[in-house]
Amino acid sequence: MRSVDNGVSGLSLQAQRPSLARRLSAFGIESDEPFVRLSTPLRRQAMHRIECILRNEPDPNEPEFFERFMRAVDTLSQKGFAFDLESEEEVDGALHLVWVERDELGELTLIKDQTSGISSVAVAVPKVADLKCIEEVLNQHLDIVPLSELLASSPNGLATQPNILLKIALIAVHQHIDPEVVSILQRGLEHRLPQLRYYAAFGIGVTTWPVFILDLERLLKLEPDVDVSTMAERALDVCRIAEKRASNGRR
Repeated sequence: MRSVDNGVSGLSLQAQRPSLARRLSAFGIESDEPFVRLSTPLRRQAMHRIECILRNEPDPNEPEFFERFMRAVDTLSQKGFAFDLESEEEVDGALHLVWVERDELGELTLIKDQTSGISSVAVAVPKVADLKCIEEVLNQHLDIVPLSELLASSPNGLATQPNILLKIALIAVHQHIDPEVVSILQRGLEHRLPQLRYYAAFGIGVTTWPVFILDLERLLKLEPDVDVSTMAERALDVCRIAEKRASNGRR
């Protein structure tokens, strides 16, 4: 993969690329359970999900951060959620630490993507009420960035931290289509810096929202960067599939 001048800190676009394996389901059409690794019994249930983006992108191996995370797990146990660490693995530069609830009440996945730098906690549970409870506990113990703060990022902030666009998508995908999210990702596709266009296309692929189909088609007609084009093509594929599924569901 070639490097391109992105105008930020002399880094190549390749060096700033997030792990595709981490979000493979965003472009893997056959996947029914994106974003978290669910155990076999949990896969059979309809899951409600959120992804909490951690401020300052902490390393899970940092003792101070890990202690705070474990305090959150302990607090959850007091509320009736007994999470046990089930697996720890690295996939294409992304570390996944997966905690499974003993009574199959859900999973927590602590993720550190070394290439994009993003640190997050993905939550998957069968009940909405449990999701809200777990989210409250995580907010008590961890420094979680709200979507509103990311959406308020200045143009200069986006230029120096292009992965903000992916962070926005990771949160927004679990919500209803948000006009502000649509707008900032559309602006990312139009940005002069290729790494912002790349992350915008990646984020759109994560959302799979058909509203972006025309934007991606326009981008692909003129996009000079191979990496951006490849990501935009993948995003366009999943958005078209989502549109087709929605159309079939309305019949």
